[in-house]
Amino acid sequence: MIEIELKARVSNRLNLINVLDEKATFVQKVSRDDIYYKSPAQVANKIRIRTEKKEIDGKSEESYLVTYKKKENRQGAAGTITEVNEEHECTISDPKVFQLFLEDSAFTVDLTKHKDVMDWSYTFDSEGKTLTANLELCNIPPLGDFLEIEILSPTDEEKTVKFLQTKLLEILLMVGLSKEDIETRYYSELLKSRLP
Repeated sequence: MIEIELKARVSNRLNLINVLDEKATFVQKVSRDDIYYKSPAQVANKIRIRTEKKEIDGKSEESYLVTYKKKENRQGAAGTITEVNEEHECTISDPKVFQLFLEDSAFTVDLTKHKDVMDWSYTFDSEGKTLTANLELCNIPPLGDFLEIEILSPTDEEKTVKFLQTKLLEILLMVGLSKEDIETRYYSELLKSRLP
């Protein structure tokens, strides 16, 4: 599955929450703690282990995901840059076992990241099909608040990607943010720029 994503800085969190509640369907609150491992071969792509914590019916639920992404930034509608990522993900029952395997294989921790997320979904029609955009209001210490808008596509065919990039921009504008709010750098770049 191809993940087409746009992210933007948010200056007024409470205002955006009100708009999202009006325009989209609230799904959940979740916290995510990510550990990124880099290969001893020094390839650009990394492996991420995510611990995800959700509150469901008053009970806390924890799950663990391993993700490998091939990331790419592409220029889309009106010159906007979006991420077009090929994502491979699976759940694991015990992250410590996989972490031990990575460390024994000479992988090292490259970065850690914490996200507190409020999640909404927004459905729209496209050529007779109903598609869903996932809208995540994320707080990432020490970077602040961001809105991530993501649409999953079965293909990375240029025509489809361009159409979905246009839709991402439309949704961004619909919720009251602007092209100037778009952040094209990866979170890893932003976090590393804060390191001493």
